[in-house]
Amino acid sequence: MEEEQAHIRTGYSVKLICEEKKDPGLVKGGSETGKKQIELKAEVIEDRNFQNYHETVDYDIVSSEGIGFDHAKIILCAFLALQNVTRDEDGITIMSIYDFLLKENSLEL
Repeated sequence: MEEEQAHIRTGYSVKLICEEKKDPGLVKGGSETGKKQIELKAEVIEDRNFQNYHETVDYDIVSSEGIGFDHAKIILCAFLALQNVTRDEDGITIMSIYDFLLKENSLEL
């Protein structure tokens, strides 16, 4: 029996943006809220290998700016899992993944 194989490589850019809000009482003058934006980025490669009826998936972090250790992989896997949960059995999106995020934070993939 001949082995059947396939390989799919996908690149993802993970970008997390968060606004840090300061207490108006702590900002000089007391009237401004003093916002500071924090931006974290990473590039992740997903390799899917299919051999006969078996699939393996590997994730490699290509670059990371501010996201520690393997957290970019964890964020990406959670995002992809939630993306599948928000679709019905026909693959139609019934809810946006962004509905799960807080207004103060944003996530781009």
